[in-house]
Amino acid sequence: MPRHRPALPSLLVMKLHPIVRYWLLCLLVPLGGHRGFIQGNHFFDNGLAEVLGLSQFTEASQDALDQKAVVAALRHEFGQYQAPSKCPASPPVLRANTLRLSALVGLTGTDCAILEFAVMLHNERLLDDVADLLGQLSSNRVFYVLSVLLDIPEDTIRTALNPQGVLARSGLVSVTRNGSGTLRGKID
Repeated sequence: MPRHRPALPSLLVMKLHPIVRYWLLCLLVPLGGHRGFIQGNHFFDNGLAEVLGLSQFTEASQDALDQKAVVAALRHEFGQYQAPSKCPASPPVLRANTLRLSALVGLTGTDCAILEFAVMLHNERLLDDVADLLGQLSSNRVFYVLSVLLDIPEDTIRTALNPQGVLARSGLVSVTRNGSGTLRGKID
């Protein structure tokens, strides 16, 4: 089980990209990561709480953390993204590079979305840490999690990550299919 972590440096908090914030909320709310994020009377990571607009709870007395109020606040924050036009895009440089790769190896839109998420997961410590709150995942659970995070049907995700798919054949992204592991550990 993850341990309590101190607040993140403010520089990291300031550089958090909007798509990463969206994925963090998605991991915590619809995917249930809030169960590991709220640990009794404290947060798994106070810096994450502050990034997500929960600083009023980090300033409260340690024995007064209202878990229901925290979950309600998380749901409210996540609810701001429910309109399709409100979902943030990937960073422009990442998007441009993904589109270049798409032209070279024939990636679909789903392939590009998976690749962009995988790159961000492997490069954003906070995203990786929050994904760890989901615990050990089977391959089937990984497909479901990606489906929720990327808002793409699970069968489409499953097809894109098939060992015979373009992502795996090109060596860009594959899923470790034996055993369970963290999200980052399952997505190579």
